[in-house]
Amino acid sequence: MAGLIRADDVTAVKERSSIEDVVREHVTLRAAGPGSLKGLCPFHEEKSPSFNVRPVVGAWHCFGCGEGGDVIIDEGAHHQHLDELLKAAWALGDWDGGRITVISTHNGKDNPFNTLCEEIRAKKRRGSLHRVTIHDALAMGLFRRRCEVRDQPYTRQAEEAWLADTLASWGAEEEYLVIPSSSGGVYIRSDLIEECSIGGRIVRLELPDAHMHLPEGERAAIIAAWCEAELGPLLRMLPAARTTLGYDFARSGQGDLSVMAPMFEQQDMVKVCPWLVELRGVPYREQWTIFEFVAGRLGKWFAGAAIDAGARGATHLFNAMAPLRHRDPGPVLALWEDPRVHLELIMDGVHVRPELVAFVMATEPHRVVLVTDAMAAAAAADGDYVLGELPVEVRDRVARIAGTDTIAGSTLTLDRAVRNCVAAGVPLAQAVRAATSVPADYLGLGDVGRLAAGKRADLAVLADDLTVMRVMHRGAWLQDA
Repeated sequence: MAGLIRADDVTAVKERSSIEDVVREHVTLRAAGPGSLKGLCPFHEEKSPSFNVRPVVGAWHCFGCGEGGDVIIDEGAHHQHLDELLKAAWALGDWDGGRITVISTHNGKDNPFNTLCEEIRAKKRRGSLHRVTIHDALAMGLFRRRCEVRDQPYTRQAEEAWLADTLASWGAEEEYLVIPSSSGGVYIRSDLIEECSIGGRIVRLELPDAHMHLPEGERAAIIAAWCEAELGPLLRMLPAARTTLGYDFARSGQGDLSVMAPMFEQQDMVKVCPWLVELRGVPYREQWTIFEFVAGRLGKWFAGAAIDAGARGATHLFNAMAPLRHRDPGPVLALWEDPRVHLELIMDGVHVRPELVAFVMATEPHRVVLVTDAMAAAAAADGDYVLGELPVEVRDRVARIAGTDTIAGSTLTLDRAVRNCVAAGVPLAQAVRAATSVPADYLGLGDVGRLAAGKRADLAVLADDLTVMRVMHRGAWLQDA
């Protein structure tokens, strides 16, 4: 473990090699001053898992009750906010003149504790550094003391066997040899590493040349399924925070990459990029679809910007979007509350709970558009299907990418969506409008969606149970299937 102390108090950072040694050293540090801790007022000893204020008799007086104190931070590398903790500890030292000591094992090369050690080595910070490996501890009698505590005889062979077993354990380099992990014993500055790497995953999509020759609907289905499977889970894991989206479009189709970088803002105003999207050989229209998928799910800020830029539809409201939270409502509320936006809903009982669909339709009766998101298994039997190049399993009318829980479109038909709405308590007339006139208005189609003079004679005749009986297309009855 390790410890930092103010240079003007001639004490410093301690790197320690084992639990037994750390405990022994920690006790020594606390017992260094004269006097006893017993009977002192609560101001003198404040304890937490990583912050310990120790009284020192005869040091500068604190305003609490006249006694000074040292600050000992135990296992500093494992503290979540070591930098902030050191700021507070340093302020304490300014008042009472006590020492600041950090004692810790390492916890990775990019850890603030290791950065602190390197800065002291490079003379960038005042302080001194003490490094004790397991070999040093053994030379000072660690294993002999271990045998004594366990009432076991000491032998050189037993010590060597114990050392070999200990060094074979997980994390031995950090815990026993005082080498920060992933460094191989050579320290590389964290700023250089940050310039050459990112912390998260890279999601890649490379489409074959044959993709351009597929029917447009199939191309769209492939991209939609890929977005749901690869990006949907990552978007759902993003924290509820202010977001930014960077996008660098490929300069040419000759192997250049389009790169998308979502970022969220931490409390300290630092932006973090948890993952990247790399697109190669992806046509412009598909790139725009992927961009809309990501941007529409990054939070209320992007939803509002998209609406102001001309967006007029919420694709599959609720699905693969940041959830509606009471302190961070995200894109759902932004889309729901804006009268310029139509709200697409998949009423199959799987994508969105029927009660929620009915509630949205009750609040916005003229903006909800029923959509199916249907794939090849719509109105067909359960079985195995293919969506683009993705294998899909349909079980109990639910389509999922094979071997996963990711929904792959639906098997819904529009007449069943209307029946599901009515079953959930939506008035029949409103359910029918959501499947006819409202979608027509949404798409700007003036000649369909209504039974009126001068409109196209497209209609479906429903039975009392709302199943389809007959269909007319452009004024002609279609033959029964």
